Amino acid sequence: LGIDRTYDEIGDAELADLDTLAVSGGDGILGAMGDRRQLAFLRRAAARARRIVSICSGIALLAQAGLATGKRVATHWN
Repeated sequence: LGIDRTYDEIGDAELADLDTLAVSGGDGILGAMGDRRQLAFLRRAAARARRIVSICSGIALLAQAGLATGKRVATHWN
């Protein structure tokens, strides 16, 4: 996926063969958790991905999008 487009511009056809959705955490995670468009994109992409992974606090973003509900997850505090 290119970084020169908005979430709305990435079509379902581009996500059709998505193997792994990787969500990273970091300093911008709190702002991202309140971004409805980003959360909607994550839900849309996750529905098409074969697997979903997170790095560091990326699990918080997945949880905010409702993608960790009912799932077993593991993370590390440090």
